[in-house]
Amino acid sequence: MPIQKILFSFCIAIIAFVNLSNRTGASAVLGHTGSPGDNNISCVNCHGAVAKDQINMISTNMTGGAYTPGDTFEVSVTAEDPGKSVFGFEITCEKTGTKEKIGTWIKNSETRLKRNGGNIGHNGKNTNKQDKKTWTIKWVAPPSGKGDLTFYAVTMCTNGDGTPTNDNH
Repeated sequence: MPIQKILFSFCIAIIAFVNLSNRTGASAVLGHTGSPGDNNISCVNCHGAVAKDQINMISTNMTGGAYTPGDTFEVSVTAEDPGKSVFGFEITCEKTGTKEKIGTWIKNSETRLKRNGGNIGHNGKNTNKQDKKTWTIKWVAPPSGKGDLTFYAVTMCTNGDGTPTNDNH
């Protein structure tokens, strides 16, 4: 199978989140990665925090940033902010320059699917950690002929006290 190049472009936001403990379960909204397919809406739109780039937030086991069509890859998303203890995330993959969701996400015990499986995010379980939380999920690459892809992700880092004070990254 031919190897196709994949572009990583991260739309990353650290969110001031009012009472994250009440929004990490089934009521947590997904479909807010900031991607074109999510209408450029991120969690910042509701929570008023300033989006900030986070270095090394997404990692994969793709060799050289390329995927083999149809193969399954591990994708890890890390939310990190010293002093914070409650975290959340969402990620999607789209064909570069379009709104088309690409690939298949495989949920696990800490995640749930949204937007007909085009996005995946935390489900509220095991979101309480100290300073940092990493989720590892599986993504199945699309069939050949899809070209360059872009991953978009958003993370939330809060102090878990139920107020937005000191939750900005």
